[in-house]
Amino acid sequence: MVIITIDQMDGIYIELLQKDSLSRQAIINASNELLLLQIVDSADRDISTLKTSVNRLSEIVKDKDVKIARNRNISFVSVCVAILAILIR
Repeated sequence: MVIITIDQMDGIYIELLQKDSLSRQAIINASNELLLLQIVDSADRDISTLKTSVNRLSEIVKDKDVKIARNRNISFVSVCVAILAILIR
């Protein structure tokens, strides 16, 4: 036969309550961790999408810069030809 005093029973009861509380807190923490991992994953996908958009825009800007440079060269040559044509007359 085992005899447990009221103080010992109170101690056991408190320990059980603490263990239940810690278990619940562990479940909450795991849930929070999962949520944070999902947020990070979503942010990674958003960053990837934004990088792709930036790369596309960079290519568009480069193409436009090339066209502008080409148009400037054509304009310069046209002005030179016009001046030569005026001088030759």
